[in-house]
Amino acid sequence: MSTEEREAALRRTVHSYLAEHYVATISTVARPQAQSDAGKADWEALEVIWGPIRAPDRPSPGWDVRGEAGADAADASDADLEPGEQVPDGFPHAATVFYALDGEFDLLFLSREDSRHARDIAQSGRVAATVTDSAQEWRDVRGLQLWGRARALRGNQRLSALTRYVTRLPLLKEVARDPRAAAALKNVGVFQVNPERIAWTDNRSGLFGREIIDLRENPRGS
Repeated sequence: MSTEEREAALRRTVHSYLAEHYVATISTVARPQAQSDAGKADWEALEVIWGPIRAPDRPSPGWDVRGEAGADAADASDADLEPGEQVPDGFPHAATVFYALDGEFDLLFLSREDSRHARDIAQSGRVAATVTDSAQEWRDVRGLQLWGRARALRGNQRLSALTRYVTRLPLLKEVARDPRAAAALKNVGVFQVNPERIAWTDNRSGLFGREIIDLRENPRGS
């Protein structure tokens, strides 16, 4: 089998896996905001490798300057968090969502636009995600990691995406029968994840069997 045939087969496998699943864990991190002069060069050097990250402008609650757990870890004040937020800005954030597959690899999901990951997406657009099966034996481990960008959809794009989402996940129609839920859905944010790189793991082919699809080099598999 040629390299092109192997990649085409891999893309079909990944597409089918995404089409058969409904739940993804989306990870985000806020873009750097204020940075102190001390250590700024170090953070800028890391950004070259990792992309936008946020340098903490003060020690995080429960941690001292050496990065060790502080004695007041259990006494962190709610004043350190924004309303509805469970972790301080500057920390990576993960949220599990129902998604609908859009096209070959793009994912659609719904969320409040004031949620932590929605705010992170508005700031930087960078996301990572996983779609996996639950497995207790290492030989049964299968799943996807993906990295790329996400955006909130507006106007006709939002309406079209909502139609695809409801078609893919009829459960949303059941949720919408609740008047309170229906009112919330009218203003729900609709987000699209556009992967740039995908890693497919299937331990049935061996421990840590991993194959990569780089969509920046070959976006259409042509």
